[in-house]
Amino acid sequence: GYIQDCTTARPMRSAHRWAAGSRSSCSITRCADSKRALSNQPFEQHDIRIAVANGGRLEQLGTPIEVYEHPATTFVGEFLGRTVVLEGRVQKQNDNSWIDLADQSGRLLVGRDHCGTFQNGAPVRVISRPEDIEILPAGERGANELSATVEEVAYLGDRFVYSVSAAGRSFLLPAPKKTRFSCGAHVRLAFDPERVNVLPA
Repeated sequence: GYIQDCTTARPMRSAHRWAAGSRSSCSITRCADSKRALSNQPFEQHDIRIAVANGGRLEQLGTPIEVYEHPATTFVGEFLGRTVVLEGRVQKQNDNSWIDLADQSGRLLVGRDHCGTFQNGAPVRVISRPEDIEILPAGERGANELSATVEEVAYLGDRFVYSVSAAGRSFLLPAPKKTRFSCGAHVRLAFDPERVNVLPA
């Protein structure tokens, strides 16, 4: 197994322990660099685990994909790269569940798997990775789409990075060059309900 404890800004230190006469190994690495924590891990090795700790308290233990795609807390999500965090309230009716976001900016149909443990009306945080959100031109808002406004535009050669405001928050979103938006443009943000995480507010 391989466990990373990302709790300290001290230089990376590794300790390897080999059992006599055994082929198994264990490696523990401490680091404060989230990119290094993920990039050091071979993608195909499912036995690797990353432990993320905050102030000495374990926040999450899982594979690199699990902790990045499905952070258990806001801290884990923000430590392992950029996140978009929005606030809303759980709404339930019969077998349907969704989240109404702040400022009546949109509704996310996330399903019972995400909202099963929350009571109707419970305040929650919705966490998504910026690369999982698509910027669309202004138009009629559909399911899992939010109204947003472009505040700033940065051209980075191979892509644009837009600063947008939505649901009472401002955040950065990358986008390909094929579609361009100007400052002040009204846009829609399309969320993938399979790639969002719902946590207590």
